Amino acid sequence: MNQKIIIQQALTESELNSAKEIRQQIFTDEQGIPLHLVEDSLNDTAVHVLVFADMKAIATARMFVDEDDEGVIARVAVLTPHRGDGYGKLLVEELIKIAYQLNLRRITLKPHEHLEKFYSELGFTTVAGDTEIVGEHLLITMEKILSDQD
Repeated sequence: MNQKIIIQQALTESELNSAKEIRQQIFTDEQGIPLHLVEDSLNDTAVHVLVFADMKAIATARMFVDEDDEGVIARVAVLTPHRGDGYGKLLVEELIKIAYQLNLRRITLKPHEHLEKFYSELGFTTVAGDTEIVGEHLLITMEKILSDQD
């Protein structure tokens, strides 16, 4: 990570388009998930964050607040050449900070099963028995209860 790294909320149309392009490249092109499942109506109300390396968007994630006033993190995507460099962790940590700012007390997410250890290291626990299949991918449900001690 010798590059200049910036993590910020995506607010402009250009930034939101960068997030969309990253999601399409990772989820649709690489993983074969249909675009209509990747780009849904929740994008309009979600908080989107981007990681920039030397002014180029390389990773994105979003969080929306559901009907129970709980945060739902989704669409965590890091471009292939940058995986394993800690950018996914930066995205999730930034969304956790935002969840605190919004006074949320719980965050859920549905990662691919093989990412369970990654999210566990960020304080998420697996919800037993709550899985779903999207395309050819098994997704598990994980949660993080937020407290003043985190």
